[in-house]
Amino acid sequence: MKFKYVLENQWWQEIFILVFSFILFTLNDWILILSWKGFFSGLVYFFILYVHAQINRFFLLPVLLKEQKPMLYLLLTALLILIFSVILYETSTEILYKNCFLYKSSYQKTYPFQLSTLTGTLVCILGFYPDFRALSGTKKEDKQNAFVQ
Repeated sequence: MKFKYVLENQWWQEIFILVFSFILFTLNDWILILSWKGFFSGLVYFFILYVHAQINRFFLLPVLLKEQKPMLYLLLTALLILIFSVILYETSTEILYKNCFLYKSSYQKTYPFQLSTLTGTLVCILGFYPDFRALSGTKKEDKQNAFVQ
């Protein structure tokens, strides 16, 4: 499979972003994953982060890009981060951190840690989409220009 095909196919882009983000998120913890249960815990934690980024992408980002309302977008994004930080905090402290490689320090059991993790992951995941859009948009424009000439 050629890399150009990945850039032009939206499904392959999504898979690439999902896998790359997961690897990037867990890169420093690979040596700590000692069982399938530990891997599953890391996957659940990442899935919550990924769902948050996708909700922002599909429901809130259009407020910024199409409606041109940056203050509303920032407000809704902050609200969504607060809601998901509670979800992530409760899930991680009550379910995931019990005997899991994810738990390394008491600071991880705080809302600011979950909030910053959500924010960083949101920036990381959403940062891919303009690049893919620009690359695939350039290809479409080149094809259109070739057709016109």
